[in-house]
Amino acid sequence: MADSDVAPSTSRRIPPAIIGAAVLAAAVIAFVFQNTKSTKVRWLFFTVHAPLWVVLLATGAASLAAGELVAVAIRRARKH
Repeated sequence: MADSDVAPSTSRRIPPAIIGAAVLAAAVIAFVFQNTKSTKVRWLFFTVHAPLWVVLLATGAASLAAGELVAVAIRRARKH
């Protein structure tokens, strides 16, 4: 029997990106459940009480935004 006579496999492989996303989602869920204790955050004239995971998520988001702003400024400087 020739190779062309063999039916293609119907089993599907899970892409590595989906596996990575699932692992990351599980890590985030575990992080949230382990960091529910409220904490006090003082900044300038403001004082806020929030769960620790919210504070860390906001800090991470602010860091990503700052990094993107710096990257945009560098790209503009190189362009001109």
